[in-house]
Amino acid sequence: MVPLPDHAARLNMLKLYTEHLNLSSKVDLDEFARLAGGFSGSDIRDICQSAHLRVIGELFDSGKASDKDAKPRPITMDDFKGILEDRKPSVSPRVISTYNEWSEAFKAL
Repeated sequence: MVPLPDHAARLNMLKLYTEHLNLSSKVDLDEFARLAGGFSGSDIRDICQSAHLRVIGELFDSGKASDKDAKPRPITMDDFKGILEDRKPSVSPRVISTYNEWSEAFKAL
């Protein structure tokens, strides 16, 4: 089992996954890393992609996507928070507990 990332690992992942995204200057990746506690690395990547797709979708929904000068708005903390509210971590505390119990019972590694 790969353990869930701690705060520092989540922050590093967020820096990596958002480095090419258009983020609002008010996005606080440290706060985002705190809010994403319990999420796996894959979950965090998916949340960043979802935020990006959200703002691109808004551009298309606005009808401005055909304008070659139009660009999606910057991604905000509210975008990330909204996705975190709608999404649950892919790994539950119960699953982690089960893996830990199995590992302790069988002393596999």
